[in-house]
Amino acid sequence: YDAVKLFVLAIQALDNSTDVQLTSLVCEGEVSWDHGNSLINYMKLVQLQGLTGHIEFDALGFRTDFTLDIVELGMENLTKVGTWNRKTGANYTRTYQDTFKRIVDGLQNKTLIVSFAYNDPYIMLKESSKQLTGNDRFEGFCIDLLNEIASILKFNYTLVSVPDNSYGSKDKVSGEWNGMIKELLEQRAEMAITDLTINYQREQAVDFTMPFMNMGISILYKKPQKMAPSLFSFLSPLSLEVWMYMITAYVGVSVLLYILARFTPYEWQNPHPCDPDPDTLENQFTILNCLWFAIGSLMQQGCDFLPQDSTLPTYSRMWSFMESTSPSVFTKSNAEGVKRVQEENGLYAYLMESSSIEYITERNCDLTQVGGLLDSKSYGIALPPGSPYKGPLDVAILSMQERGRLHVLKEKWFKQKRGGGKCKEEAGGSSMASELNLSNVGGVFVVLLGGMGLALVVAMGEFILECYDIAKDDQLPLLSVLSTELRFVFKCKGSSKPVRKKACESEAGDISHNIYGSDVYNYTGKNPLS
Repeated sequence: YDAVKLFVLAIQALDNSTDVQLTSLVCEGEVSWDHGNSLINYMKLVQLQGLTGHIEFDALGFRTDFTLDIVELGMENLTKVGTWNRKTGANYTRTYQDTFKRIVDGLQNKTLIVSFAYNDPYIMLKESSKQLTGNDRFEGFCIDLLNEIASILKFNYTLVSVPDNSYGSKDKVSGEWNGMIKELLEQRAEMAITDLTINYQREQAVDFTMPFMNMGISILYKKPQKMAPSLFSFLSPLSLEVWMYMITAYVGVSVLLYILARFTPYEWQNPHPCDPDPDTLENQFTILNCLWFAIGSLMQQGCDFLPQDSTLPTYSRMWSFMESTSPSVFTKSNAEGVKRVQEENGLYAYLMESSSIEYITERNCDLTQVGGLLDSKSYGIALPPGSPYKGPLDVAILSMQERGRLHVLKEKWFKQKRGGGKCKEEAGGSSMASELNLSNVGGVFVVLLGGMGLALVVAMGEFILECYDIAKDDQLPLLSVLSTELRFVFKCKGSSKPVRKKACESEAGDISHNIYGSDVYNYTGKNPLS
């Protein structure tokens, strides 16, 4: 209709402007009609409103300023879902509810390919004496979750295990993905499910549903054995052999440092920097200083002296590096980490997902979780980028969460099935590690008291030796000197005392009076000293 009307209007315009001469039609001729180009030009100029909307052509004869209806083939008929024109492009008039209903309707009775990776208790092989095939071979938390979602949305699925049982990580060199993420990107699967963590890198590659489980990183530790603590249990982190090796290494390094310091010319320094031509040189690295320097490095502390510019710092850095080196704490898998926690008797703690810790501690009564969550993570179902099924799956998971079905499934597979509930906490008991009491650290105070006693003995020895020298030099009774010095010590007044001088050093009098209460006579002087 629109084409015929356009042609009629163009003929009328041509006839009004030109005397059109009609000639006989020759079908085999190659000569065009004289008014053909004029008719085409009039057709380009015609504008009208037809059944297909506004009709207008550009200089090249293409139709402009028109609108097309976008229709979609449904289960029963064609449905208009929007319009399109050159100026604004596609304009969809369908509502979100219409789109959601269409996707849900399209899911019904459709079979989806679901990729998965094995991990207890999420997806496991079913224990059965019968020969099982298809989806019946598998069970676990994610299988029950998938069954309920399929029941809500009325779709079918086929489970396909990923070849390398890998969740999906990106190669830093090639930028390619492996595991379940690769299966989704290469369109070999329409869904991926297991304990797959939602993280930023994966979010850039695929889409995720809303989380069906929230957890975090926590600490798996072996429960402390209830036994009588040793008085010197503070030494337990290292065995006796290691302590002996540490002492031997400490003494050996100190002696080697002392020898090297005496060999190198850079450690022999001028004791009086103001004297450019000294008679003697001093070496600060005496055997005691070497011992002190080594213990400072061991305790990661400093000291009042350092080696000079020579090869000597190389050995001190080697010693510090050996002291700081620790054994590897990384593991290849969660199973290896759990094994190390069980076998190393409280000397190893393992960081892993709190959900996995919950599953393991329900079946291994010698293990426990220490502390709370160190961060927050979530598990979700992965989908190809731009998947239309994300909305319906989110609604299904949210419905299960509101009805408490996710909690029921977690209780079933984490605390009941496959040996769950084996380790029930005693009433009023605590799964936290016990605190240290006096019996655990009593040895520290014993060592402290021993050190204080040793210091007192050494101080008394020095005190008696000093009194003996005073009595000998001044020809005084030892008991008198001891009594005088003790009275001065226990007066606890002031922090200075008179300097002891010999009688022969006095030049101003006959008598020298000192703190010992005795008069020392100077036979060469005339005046007494006050």
